[in-house]
Amino acid sequence: MYNLTTEDRQKIIADSPAVQKTRINFVSTIKEYSLSNSKDECVLAEDNLKPQQIIQMCIDRDIKHILQNSKMNLSEKIKLARHVLSDPIKFLTFNTKLFSDTTDDICFRFHSKENRSELVDRVLNYLQVDPKNHNTEHILKSTEELIMNAQVHAPRIGDFKSPHNMSFLAERKNDFVALSVFDDYGSMNLNKFLNKILNTYSIGTADAINYGAGGAGLGSSIIFSSAETLFIALLPKRITRVTILTPLKVRAKDRELEQKSIHIITAKKDEYQIVEIHGHIDEAFMQVANTIPTSESYIFNFKNLISINSSGIREWILYTQKIKSKKVILTDCPKPFIDQASMVEGFIPSSFQVLSFYVPYFNEEKEQEKLVLVQYGKDYTKESNSIAHEFKDTDGLTYEIDIIPSKYFKFLNK
Repeated sequence: MYNLTTEDRQKIIADSPAVQKTRINFVSTIKEYSLSNSKDECVLAEDNLKPQQIIQMCIDRDIKHILQNSKMNLSEKIKLARHVLSDPIKFLTFNTKLFSDTTDDICFRFHSKENRSELVDRVLNYLQVDPKNHNTEHILKSTEELIMNAQVHAPRIGDFKSPHNMSFLAERKNDFVALSVFDDYGSMNLNKFLNKILNTYSIGTADAINYGAGGAGLGSSIIFSSAETLFIALLPKRITRVTILTPLKVRAKDRELEQKSIHIITAKKDEYQIVEIHGHIDEAFMQVANTIPTSESYIFNFKNLISINSSGIREWILYTQKIKSKKVILTDCPKPFIDQASMVEGFIPSSFQVLSFYVPYFNEEKEQEKLVLVQYGKDYTKESNSIAHEFKDTDGLTYEIDIIPSKYFKFLNK
């Protein structure tokens, strides 16, 4: 039903506008793939591969991207692949849509102790899915597993003690839906994830239950079996994103005919020079800046920044003017940094992207302050700002925003 010959696939690749003027290499045979210089940017368009074969090829041959023609045709999958792989960091940004040309979506943040059933119901209600309908049961199962992985397995794998950010994004385009879960643990072990899926195929569900610590692999297998295309994206110790692309309704016989695809996306640390800023930015900052290696891309983390004085403002601006990198991301920006960004013109160059920053909130009853990390895509974008002016913590206490929004968020409009 969906099968394509090698010649068919070659023609689709050759005729696809998405293949033109891109560094991504699309090939139609294993031999071509083996000759590729960069496996992370090489996409193999194959045919008639069973789910187990796909996972086996990812493990044994270290193949990152496999596309197959299915209900979503190969041409459309090539377009999606180019969209995602042209900017992996953007894809890893919280709540970046898979479908760039649709506004039909629901997005919400959640935490590890939140009621999972209520979260799942929000997704099902948005998609108008009846949980008792067997043609949409894959939506129910995959949503449950995606949320549980973020709530339970991600913090356990990384042995994290403090709470982290998690978010769910559901999108709909015509007959297809994309379900994505994000967390900022970045703790997924890709090899273990794939091996657990493989074990449910090769040794069976019952034996897979006893396979190692960190889960039986049944959840991973459910996620993969529910997807026509599975996207696994990771920036180690920073962000994990798992996205399934699937028809909204799938009959059992159609699932048997389905040809699966997969993308494994790892934004490697050596591709991005990660710079941790500690203490104070002052007149001595340039001495520190001169020790930072030159790189094509930077991620500056300001979580441990304490203060920045007038001399430091000048030194920071001078340093940013020297940076000629294609990609510069700023994360965990504290209030002292954001204050200057909103007041001083040119403090953050227009080519830099603020991925996350802290907003202070205050509870008058307890006289307590809480700093909340807000993130691009989830709480704000270049076009909009949905940062909450108040929130309730797990104890039911109301915290109100403790800044003047028009001043503090001014940098977002620059």
